[in-house]
Amino acid sequence: MTSNKHFKQLVRARMAATGASYTAASEQVRAAGTDVRLDDPVVADVHGKHGQTVVFTPDGTRVLSGGQDARVAILAAATGEVEGELTGHDKVVNAVAIAADANTVASVSSDRTLRLWDLSRRSETAVLTGHRDAVVALDLATDGGTAITGGYDGRIRVWDVREQTCRAEFRSDLKRIVAVASTPDGARFAASGQGPEVEVREVADGAVIARLDTGSPGVIGLAVAADGSMLASAGYDGTVKLWDADSWELVRDLEAGERANAVAFSRSGQLLAAAAKGRITLWSFDQDDPVAQTDLPIAGVYALAISPDGRRLAQTGADGRVRIWTLR
Repeated sequence: MTSNKHFKQLVRARMAATGASYTAASEQVRAAGTDVRLDDPVVADVHGKHGQTVVFTPDGTRVLSGGQDARVAILAAATGEVEGELTGHDKVVNAVAIAADANTVASVSSDRTLRLWDLSRRSETAVLTGHRDAVVALDLATDGGTAITGGYDGRIRVWDVREQTCRAEFRSDLKRIVAVASTPDGARFAASGQGPEVEVREVADGAVIARLDTGSPGVIGLAVAADGSMLASAGYDGTVKLWDADSWELVRDLEAGERANAVAFSRSGQLLAAAAKGRITLWSFDQDDPVAQTDLPIAGVYALAISPDGRRLAQTGADGRVRIWTLR
């Protein structure tokens, strides 16, 4: 699942954390990704039907989820208990993101808005408009300063979160935008939608620097590794593809199952998770074969996330429930 650059960064991080030699750290990194188990999840019946998005808070103690009931639910990650909600959208909540400050939340909806929230106060701080159709895709910079959105209007918008203004709008050839993912430095982002291509653009001016042909009829899920070395794409054809974020060449081609539609890296870069029809699959950084897999009682698995500490995985989908596994 990895490029040499990604592996070396994993090893250096392990060396810094443990003081181990490069050889010892290499062995530790390889061993850490091979023993993964998905225990029985806690299950919360949250959205009635069609949960669309899940994300962990930076400390990993809560999960935010959005769905067809037009609200963002706040759940305890350990128990699945609903602790609160953010209300204001009047149509499906398609994506949610949270900044590193653990308090700035962004959400997008089929009501054509990007909304900003104060999590501690459970209050809405801004309603930002400009998209001409449902807003489906969202990424929020780690520092919370920039949001990137995309929607069925075929437009990508870059927002200044603090000023609550749109900095730029780019028209895409992708028509319907369903996923966006920005690089950790905030300089570039990838976008996907209908059709096989993933566009990689500069945030500053929207210039397209790469077009990645996935071979899939549509690409629904995108994720960038926390070290910025790789981009993952999940497609209708059931494949998850890994791209080197320097050369934009294909690194790996993984089988996730029918209609892969969500993908997520662990923050350490040790694991990659993907959701497909009725299934979640996890791979270690250097393995083509899965290290863990679980089947689900629903066909539509729409979103997943791995907690920042890598100890939990959350999923939502067509039954409106949120499932949270402890990764062993």
